[in-house]
Amino acid sequence: MRDYREAEIRHGRLAMLASTFWPLQEMLDRLLLDDDQYGSLIYGSVTLPYFPLVMTAIMLLLGYLDVYSQAVKDMDEIGEAFLPGDCFWDPLKVLEGAPDSMKRNMQERELFNGRVAMLAFAAFVWEEGITHLPLIE
Repeated sequence: MRDYREAEIRHGRLAMLASTFWPLQEMLDRLLLDDDQYGSLIYGSVTLPYFPLVMTAIMLLLGYLDVYSQAVKDMDEIGEAFLPGDCFWDPLKVLEGAPDSMKRNMQERELFNGRVAMLAFAAFVWEEGITHLPLIE
């Protein structure tokens, strides 16, 4: 069950990134490209050249964190104490020294936000697929 929870957390994180970057990319296209160059993202509009590189870097980072967290889970001293989705990396020190109950509460919030982001991303795809227009007009 823990692996399913971890998969849901990771897909939620990816959906949060996607639902943030999709409108941002379309707004930047509108600001920086000519009027005839931008359009619907899923129908092959001309995108800014560095945005795919940013998304590739994010995907590589997520892949590294996946390998790292698997190595941590395989350690003998962690065992069942591993919280799903925990990357053992908190640069802002938000949950440093927090009890496990608080970490689980934050995890539930992250799950909810990830589920909402998955629905938002599906709505973005649905809207652009039906209307053939960019999300941001």
